[in-house]
Amino acid sequence: MGRGPGAWSMHLAVDDATSEPLAGWFMPSECVRGYARMMARVAAAHGVPEAVYADRSTIFRSRKGGPTQFGLMMEGLGTRVLLASTPQAKGRVERAHQTVQLRLPTDIRRFGVAGYDELNEWFNGFYAPYIAGKFGYAPREPADRFSPPPADLSRVFRIREERRASGGVIAYGGSTWALVGALGEVRDPGPGEPVDVFTDAVTEDFYAEWRGTRLELVRVGERGRTGPVWIDDQKRMQAFLDDMGRRA
Repeated sequence: MGRGPGAWSMHLAVDDATSEPLAGWFMPSECVRGYARMMARVAAAHGVPEAVYADRSTIFRSRKGGPTQFGLMMEGLGTRVLLASTPQAKGRVERAHQTVQLRLPTDIRRFGVAGYDELNEWFNGFYAPYIAGKFGYAPREPADRFSPPPADLSRVFRIREERRASGGVIAYGGSTWALVGALGEVRDPGPGEPVDVFTDAVTEDFYAEWRGTRLELVRVGERGRTGPVWIDDQKRMQAFLDDMGRRA
């Protein structure tokens, strides 16, 4: 895994046994979403690896102890995360990175690739197999270290955060959000009740779960300097949501 040239950061997975690039994903900067999308590609195309070997970035190693968001995703896959102390410890992987990084800017221009979406599709659909065929080699041990992926990868590649509910509302990202059930009703877990907020790392789908039930999040206000803007009456909240539905 590593970063790449130019304005985009390359999140790259390389098979340590063959030096073949398995998948890559480009983002404006190195981030957990980039690695999640890369690993989702690996799992869908090749299966779930037994382990991933990464550097000691805080994306992979928490300073507070415990798993990071990426670590939780790997736990969901059943994949171990091994941390390298130096780039040299990942010798073959780093050499594969260097090969891709040196060739990629020229090849992007040569193949006329333009734009973020086109770059990701071109890299995974054409360029990674092209580099694998050109520079990859047979593994020393033929044993397959990949297992079938889970049926629903969206429950693996998601970012989880916890918030506390108040009157059927949570605060998140500078805004206040109503917890809305499948029938459009406001769900109130109770004062201070923990609610899990999820962002799908691949699709950016944003929702909550409470006691195993999915709840949609509807933005109802912003938090200013004086604190959150609350709609503390559930009846008024429901009327507000109904009005929003009529305007949509």
